[in-house]
Amino acid sequence: MNGKIMYSIVVPVYNRPAQIQELLESIQQQILPKPIPKFEVLITEDGSTQDAGKEIQKYKTHFPIQHIFSKTQKGPAQTRNYGASEAKGSYLIFVDSDVILEKNYLSTLSEHLRKKKSPFLGGPDDILPEKASAWQKAVHHAMTSLWTTGGIRGGTQYQMENFKPRTHNMCVLKNLFHKIGGFIPNLRYGEDIDFAIRMEKKGYPGEYLPNLRIAHQRKSDKKSFFQQVYASGQARRHLAHRHPGSTRWVHILPVMTVFSLIGLIIIGMVFSLKLFFGISLGGVLILLGYGLIHGYSLHVAYLFVVATCIQILGYGLGFGLSYLHRKTSEKN
Repeated sequence: MNGKIMYSIVVPVYNRPAQIQELLESIQQQILPKPIPKFEVLITEDGSTQDAGKEIQKYKTHFPIQHIFSKTQKGPAQTRNYGASEAKGSYLIFVDSDVILEKNYLSTLSEHLRKKKSPFLGGPDDILPEKASAWQKAVHHAMTSLWTTGGIRGGTQYQMENFKPRTHNMCVLKNLFHKIGGFIPNLRYGEDIDFAIRMEKKGYPGEYLPNLRIAHQRKSDKKSFFQQVYASGQARRHLAHRHPGSTRWVHILPVMTVFSLIGLIIIGMVFSLKLFFGISLGGVLILLGYGLIHGYSLHVAYLFVVATCIQILGYGLGFGLSYLHRKTSEKN
């Protein structure tokens, strides 16, 4: 390896020792380019009650690891900032604790940076089909397809918004990260999008590398998935307030869908239930067909319909209720 550290992989974690072990194993299994870039890993525990120290210790002989522990939970933004402040690498790589790096991840990144010194970039998040349950496959499709998120997470070449690297797969020059101000500490959700917007404003838009892939372990149950998308809706409303003009129609569409559904229910109760059930059935069949066309089994396609409904409902409620709460607070 070269003497200078090239990459600092920063990973915030809260009570995920098993997932951390899978991530570290994927780092150990990297097919490294030549000359081999020197890298380090910084695991920043955010008030965990399930210490990952035992899992981390297994890999300390393979590559440098810093295990940073905070007794109080401070949130992902502040935890990532602290990890970045301890980093020695030229580039910061931010990933979540529940991801697995593709074997060529560092090779792909190094090859790109050898040709082009990109200051800010990221890639898509995928799944490992052999490890994912039927529900996780459905959630992944709902999170990345053009019809549900407009491809804004980098899951498709067709995107309805400029690509913005997320902290499950983000690489940024360390000096630039600190110059921009890092992540806003009090943002519980959406801190990565906020950072990407601030980078764009300073003339550093995020660059999309389709082959810079990670595998994400999606939410394994409906309740946690609803909580995730509800929080995402709230975060998007906060981002709209922090960055006027950043909201696109794809962000508001779930809110419009929720209110349209409420209106449809009222119309059905007042005029015709057949109309309500007919339109609803049509929507379900369209989503089901979309899942089948993309090669999923009937069971996964059905779960995709369920996941899409949860996603639109949760995100729409999160955005809409947060907006109403702010307007009410402003009037008071």
